[in-house]
Amino acid sequence: MNLKSIILILQAHGAWLVPLIVAIGGGFGFVYNEYTSEKPAVLKGHIKGTKKPVVMHLDGNIEKKFTSKKGFYRIENIMPGEHEIDFGPEGSEAQTHMITIESGAEQTLDLYWETEDDPPEHINDTSLQGLAILRGQVTGIPGPVIVSIDGNKETKSNFEGYYRIENIIPGVHEISFGPEKWEKQAIITKIESGTEQSLQLHWKISNDRPVYTYDTPLQKTHSNIHSWYAGTDFNGTIDMTDTFGFIWYCSGGTCKLTGPYGQGLNMDVCRELSGRVGHLDYYYNDVGMRWTKTENSTLLEQCNSQNNISENESMLQLEADWTVFLKKVPRTLNELIHPVGQCLRNRATDSPIFNGCIDWHSAVHGSWAALRYEYMTNNNQYFSYVDGLINAKSVEKEFEYLKNNPQFEMPYGRAWFLRFAIEYKNTKKNPIFDQMADYVAKSMIIYFNSTEIDPLAPAYENPSWALINLFEYGKYKNDAEISKFVLNYTSKHFLQALDTCNLKNEIDQNSDFMAECSNMAYLLAKTGHKEYVKRWVQTISPGDGDPLKNPKGIHQKGLNFSRAWAFYGLYSELRNPLFLNFYLKSFNYEFSHAEWWEGDYSVGHWVPQFGIYALTIGL
Repeated sequence: MNLKSIILILQAHGAWLVPLIVAIGGGFGFVYNEYTSEKPAVLKGHIKGTKKPVVMHLDGNIEKKFTSKKGFYRIENIMPGEHEIDFGPEGSEAQTHMITIESGAEQTLDLYWETEDDPPEHINDTSLQGLAILRGQVTGIPGPVIVSIDGNKETKSNFEGYYRIENIIPGVHEISFGPEKWEKQAIITKIESGTEQSLQLHWKISNDRPVYTYDTPLQKTHSNIHSWYAGTDFNGTIDMTDTFGFIWYCSGGTCKLTGPYGQGLNMDVCRELSGRVGHLDYYYNDVGMRWTKTENSTLLEQCNSQNNISENESMLQLEADWTVFLKKVPRTLNELIHPVGQCLRNRATDSPIFNGCIDWHSAVHGSWAALRYEYMTNNNQYFSYVDGLINAKSVEKEFEYLKNNPQFEMPYGRAWFLRFAIEYKNTKKNPIFDQMADYVAKSMIIYFNSTEIDPLAPAYENPSWALINLFEYGKYKNDAEISKFVLNYTSKHFLQALDTCNLKNEIDQNSDFMAECSNMAYLLAKTGHKEYVKRWVQTISPGDGDPLKNPKGIHQKGLNFSRAWAFYGLYSELRNPLFLNFYLKSFNYEFSHAEWWEGDYSVGHWVPQFGIYALTIGL
């Protein structure tokens, strides 16, 4: 998304703070130039040590502004770089603090007003002496992401991946990072006493190539330092800081690594070293683990396998494609939303709220898409029409209609409504749809308990898509009854069906919009059957994930998007780069054919919404 949108989102998430606007360099903010790499930042915090409102100046600007009565402040649109902050109660001599502001970051700085008569607590607290700060950016995955130290002290980055952690005890630490609900990746780094260090973190796409994987639990104390040796005639250093957090030193006969990195031999480390210095004659450590021509020779051969070259090249290409895709997300979102805004205003039914886009379910997922756009950008222009229809009376009418017509939009439209209800509560902080959504979830359980379903049913009857949304609603509401129902239901009805599911048939035999096979696999992976799905994955060929290129009818023009969201879901659950590759192929091909999702109202009233879900499923 664009920087203006990111700042607006940060502002929205930080609305509990009393705003403080500080003039910068004689103006009222930093003007962002889209052709430069500089991005405006936000600084927020709490000033303690005085009960009076505090006057603050940035870089000596004469314009003075006050904190809130409780000392909270927030400064927006700050140019990245070194800045001087002067602060103190009005009429008092100001105190000064220097800070480095990162491009596009939202940083927290708590300050203390120091007096001679009342020394601040942190000056006398020896436990805080020498504490450090770690800051940087996580790349390779959409933000925000969780960054933690040793599994406990953690922070959440902004949407661009910038993070900052303060009050860190010096020493060797494990830094783990990743999306909130994903298994984290990690590196090891040493943090020096009293420093402010920058550490860039890059999310590796492949689960087969994690940032580190050791044969024994990672040890970080100096009493567990060990050495590793690899036979090669390379002379120099091999810097693996970006991938594993350490550097090899090679003497022309042996490469050596020493540090607190466990006690095992790591295949990923061996492969990367072999790929960069050439064939390794041996690989062993000082605790007796050995890969040589006579001991564990198969493992050494695997390490030196030239097949890894093509694999690595393929991974590098995928990572490059993924990086390009992420940069285009804001523009792609803006293009997809335009047809949605138009169809929402084309009233087609008597529904008090969901009355545009030809029919009820299209109006529901159109409303969801517009609301999603508002959440991402804080721009209400596309949801404003629907927003104006929502009140207690109109919600009650929608609710009554569903109760009086139990088969209406079952299960497809009701599944989309659950997704809308989650998005509405997250964005508007308004529980007005809660009762209706709870009823819809229960009505879907009744439907599945009383109906004989086909796990591979197409289009509106597809059970996988409905159960994915029902399960997510249960997790969102922390409703154990809903979650347990979906878990038991999928175990009973879907496992054997997956065995007969041919991914390629989604294109060759499917004449509708829902990707039955990939969404079924996503549902099973999501509900605790990952090992079962992994066995099914072994039957997939790389070409099975190719996009549909010649749609046979109107409904098939949405198939690539429904495959794309299922592929990304599988990637998020299994961490298998095969599905990220499939995702990019399906999404990019569909988006590149604008005539499939805009222009003609037969596709413009629904396909863009599919695209927005596929685009933002990982955000």
